[in-house]
Amino acid sequence: MKIPAVSTTVPAAVSDGHTRRAIVRLLLESGSITAGEIGDRLGLSAAGVRRHLDALIEAGDAEASAAAPWQ
Repeated sequence: MKIPAVSTTVPAAVSDGHTRRAIVRLLLESGSITAGEIGDRLGLSAAGVRRHLDALIEAGDAEASAAAPWQ
């Protein structure tokens, strides 16, 4: 699953601190990026990244999209 870039405003879900801000920064800098790539860059588990992404998506600060089958 690719996560497209988030809005340029400060997301409401960033209240979870440093890790979520780092994830938002990666999304803004990289555009679409997978949860696995985020985890690799930040040294986080897939479950940890997913928790943060779910919160960002629920707050409307990010969107999830299915990756193409060949990606």
